[in-house]
Amino acid sequence: MQLTLTPAAGFSGSNVKIKRVELLDTKGKVVQTLTATAPMQWSASAGAYVAWDEKLGKDAVKATYRLSAPDYDKLTKGRINAPGYTFQLRVVVTVGGSDRTVEKQAITPARVEPMVVT
Repeated sequence: MQLTLTPAAGFSGSNVKIKRVELLDTKGKVVQTLTATAPMQWSASAGAYVAWDEKLGKDAVKATYRLSAPDYDKLTKGRINAPGYTFQLRVVVTVGGSDRTVEKQAITPARVEPMVVT
């Protein structure tokens, strides 16, 4: 999951925490809760994502988190069927003690090539 965190004018800094990541169906019903781990931020000087302590200062941060995998057996009767489904993602981010909700519409899982003997 990637997020751009842009502080408002006059923001002096605070910690950021991902409070909750919810996977929703196309009707907006929560179907699973995912776990966000391994926070990283984009470093222009390194040209890559680097470990991030989840501190937000006056400058915007382009952050990425690793998400736990959804249980596709329950959601789509197997991972191979997942590309036929569309989901939404709702993320609750806590910054300075205040919660902010971000939603991403129309997420389709990537197609997985079937495992075949070659």
